[in-house]
Amino acid sequence: MCCCKCGIVTIVVLLNILVHLCGASILGLGVWAMIGDRSCIHEVIISNTHEAVLLVIVAGVVIMLTSCLGCYATCTESKKGIVSYSVFSLCVVTAQVIGCILLFVIYRSQVDRVQQQFNETCKEDQSVAEFNITQGMFQTFYYALSGATIFSVLCELVALLLIVCQYQDIM
Repeated sequence: MCCCKCGIVTIVVLLNILVHLCGASILGLGVWAMIGDRSCIHEVIISNTHEAVLLVIVAGVVIMLTSCLGCYATCTESKKGIVSYSVFSLCVVTAQVIGCILLFVIYRSQVDRVQQQFNETCKEDQSVAEFNITQGMFQTFYYALSGATIFSVLCELVALLLIVCQYQDIM
C-alpha cells in the first residue's frame, strides 16, 4: 500500500509540474501578445482584445499558483491543503473552460472588426501581406493558448481524480 501511495503522490506532483509549465506558457503567451512588435496592426488587434489578453496573463499566474498549492498539499498530506487545492482547482478548471469558450467567441467575432479597423487606420503603414502575417501570428497565439489550456485542464482533472482516490478517507 505504501508503494502505491508513493506512486500516486509522485504522479500527482508530476501532473502539477506539467500544469505549472502550462500556466507559464499561458502567461508567456499573454505577455508576448501584450508587448508584441507595436506595429499598426498589432495596436488594432490589442485595442480589440486588451481585456482578454489581461485575463490570459492573470489566468497563467493563477494556474501556476494552483499547481504549487497542489504540490504542497500532496507532499505534506495536509487535510486543509488537500481540500483547499481540490476546491480551488475545480474553480480554476471551470474558469479555464469558460475562458476558452469566451476566447473562441471573442476571436470569431473580432476577425471582421479587426479587418475593417485595419483598412481604416493602417492604410499607409502596412501592406495587406504584413496584415496577413500579423493576423497569422495571432491565430497561432489563439491555437497555442487553447492547446495549453486544454492540456492543463486534463492534467488538473487527472490529478484531482488521483487525489480523490488516494485521500477519499481523509474526511
